[in-house]
Amino acid sequence: MQHSTTSVKDVLKHRGRDYGKYSTGVEQRAVIMDALNTLHKGTHRNKPLPEDIRVIFNDIVLKMMRLSCNPEHTDSWVDLCGYATLAKEMKVGK
Repeated sequence: MQHSTTSVKDVLKHRGRDYGKYSTGVEQRAVIMDALNTLHKGTHRNKPLPEDIRVIFNDIVLKMMRLSCNPEHTDSWVDLCGYATLAKEMKVGK
C-alpha cells in the first residue's frame, strides 16, 4: 500500500488506526508464539520450534492479527499468502 506521505509519524498513525496499539500487538504475538512453541515442544521431538519456522510463524501471526483488526485490508491477505508461498519454496522444516 502506498502512502501519500513518507513521514514515519503519519504512517504509524495510519497503522495505529487500522491495527490498534503496536505494544498490544507485540504482547499478543508473544503469547501466540509461546503457545505455538509449547505445542511443538510437547509433541515433536521435545525441542523448540526451529528458528526458520519460528520466524515464518511470527510473520504469519502478524498478518493474521492485522487481518483480525481489518479483514478488508487487501495487502495483508496478499502478504499472508506470500509468506506461506515463500516458506513452501524454502522447503522449511526439511
